[in-house]
Amino acid sequence: MAALGFAGMTVAQDIYTSGYFTSNSLHQPAVYKNGSRLYWSENFTTKNGESTDVLFNNGDVYWVKNCINTDGTYYYGDIMKNNGTYLNSPTEQGYHINDLFLGHPSSSSSNDLHSAGCRNI
Repeated sequence: MAALGFAGMTVAQDIYTSGYFTSNSLHQPAVYKNGSRLYWSENFTTKNGESTDVLFNNGDVYWVKNCINTDGTYYYGDIMKNNGTYLNSPTEQGYHINDLFLGHPSSSSSNDLHSAGCRNI
């Protein structure tokens, strides 16, 4: 009979995901921590919203809040920090943020926050 043993401790890691939930037949942007809704925006009454990315850094949660017209065209994309707006883009300009990332090869700091996205043409 053989016995298996493992030394050391396992470290739990929080899992952050981005997406939306449905309220009043509209999508409301949301970010989840370990499967439970952590931050969200419920002020979408005539347009849909979604979160396309989330990033945890130094105790803060950065996440994307995109607003989408009911015809599927982009309306605006904001970056949120925890439960507040960190950077907002002009409404009605058709911005959409797809990705958040830290650092950049030409940047002096690995903690610089960058975003990548697109705009309706």
